[in-house]
Amino acid sequence: EEEFKGYFSTMPWLAIPYSQRSKAGKNANKFIPSLVIYAPNGKGISKDGVKEISKDMIRKWCKLDEKAEGSDKRSGSGDINDGLDTNKRHSKKKKPSEIPVIGSEFIMSEKSNGTTSKPPMRPLRWGLDWKKANKICCFNRHFAERAGYFRKSRWMKEVDSYGVTVYYDSVTAKPLFRAPIGRTFRQFLLESEKHGWPSFRDPEVIWDDVRVLKNGEVVSLAGTHLGHNLPDHRGNRYCINLVSIAGIPNERNLYKSESTLDTKFEL
Repeated sequence: EEEFKGYFSTMPWLAIPYSQRSKAGKNANKFIPSLVIYAPNGKGISKDGVKEISKDMIRKWCKLDEKAEGSDKRSGSGDINDGLDTNKRHSKKKKPSEIPVIGSEFIMSEKSNGTTSKPPMRPLRWGLDWKKANKICCFNRHFAERAGYFRKSRWMKEVDSYGVTVYYDSVTAKPLFRAPIGRTFRQFLLESEKHGWPSFRDPEVIWDDVRVLKNGEVVSLAGTHLGHNLPDHRGNRYCINLVSIAGIPNERNLYKSESTLDTKFEL
């Protein structure tokens, strides 16, 4: 119960009381995040609320959003999503219809260190907690670092706020994300702060080693748990644990956009 209270205290949504958890267990799907919709009389309406709301709300928001985008471009309002068009700016290697790239549950099969063949590297980038990384990356499918954890780390002081930062798998040091792409760092930061975790969009995912499972879990091909895909009216939004993408690359794994730069990785 204490673990539930600690996790719930960092979340922006309501939840069924811990004492009534058996009721939630009968209605919710076994994966998180999940959203179950109830009628005012307590009758269950849908076990897949995200899907139901998305289908309905996307239709309603699109027209309003198109008008808002036109207004923002004219006024330069600085909205967190200014200039971000997830339908047009996609990876050159993948067609829009192929994003996100779906992976098999087999990726997360049991290995010598939980879901990975080895533990995260030591040390991790930005001086992040190794024990927390090992637990979340390798022995976890559902839970996350506390909301806002990235803001309390050295990432806030050391991240490049003027250029693009590449984020590497904490286990394999392979490149997984790069941001910001198609938006400013301020827009990337504001969206991440709003949701509590680094939040990436389709153009910012390096799909060579990233997969999304059918339940929305985002993983690397090495079996590292990264986070979850939580789509909104603008498209896919990948909420990722910073401890999962804090690897320090060697020359072999250095992403091509950084290989020509004098990039330094502080320990």
